[in-house]
Amino acid sequence: MNRCAVILAALALTACTPEQLDTLGITDPDARATLLALDDHPIPLADGSTLELDGTITPAPPTTHQHTPSGYTHPWPNVQRWYATAIDAGFRPDEWRQVSCVIRRESGGDPDAYNGRDPAGGSRGLMQLNGVHVRWLRDAGILTHADDLYNAWTNLRAARELQRRSGWGPWNGTCR
Repeated sequence: MNRCAVILAALALTACTPEQLDTLGITDPDARATLLALDDHPIPLADGSTLELDGTITPAPPTTHQHTPSGYTHPWPNVQRWYATAIDAGFRPDEWRQVSCVIRRESGGDPDAYNGRDPAGGSRGLMQLNGVHVRWLRDAGILTHADDLYNAWTNLRAARELQRRSGWGPWNGTCR
């Protein structure tokens, strides 16, 4: 069985472990990060469609090409669809380029994205907010439970508050 078949078989079952990737000889950091981040959620694809767990592809929902007042439109429909929600949650139109870059890099536009490997209680949602922030976000009245971060508006509202307090540092290196 060739490496591609082994990787595809692993993808169909579960996330890979670092040891499995070493055994397969996968050393590319981006490929490793992608394979290590897989879990039991569908995978958003660049065109806005979704690779389902059974291997089928669900087409992207129909969208209107929504231009922002700043003139920037993210090239991924699965990211661009969150523009109005981001503005409603408190981000300014001139911040959309940065916000959309973070969404693309952190979740691919999937509001149900989860990274259980985050040692601070897991990262959730569009902007992959770490569990370490849940307590102060609850105290601020933005959420009541960590799983509220799977709601796109709540996630973006929480991300906006975190960005106001800390700048873009919590997403350091995500977008440059």
